[in-house]
Amino acid sequence: MASIQVFSTEGARGGWVLYSGRYAPENPLPSGIRYGQVPPKGLQPAAASPLSRGAQYQVVVFRWIGDPGGLGSLFGRGHATFRP
Repeated sequence: MASIQVFSTEGARGGWVLYSGRYAPENPLPSGIRYGQVPPKGLQPAAASPLSRGAQYQVVVFRWIGDPGGLGSLFGRGHATFRP
């Protein structure tokens, strides 16, 4: 994948954004990423915020579709909700 977003669906605190910048066309983010742990070729604009126990969150994963070094876009490829 090229990007992951975790955000509250209920206005609770906590969340995280992970993206891959110039590496996005490679879709370098592997499966099995743990919340707050940045894998190689991953970038985060800010550290992951603590999640609120019992609050509902959504995680969305995005894949880059397009030519490496050319035009392309991120497309949502999956999502799930969870409660810590």
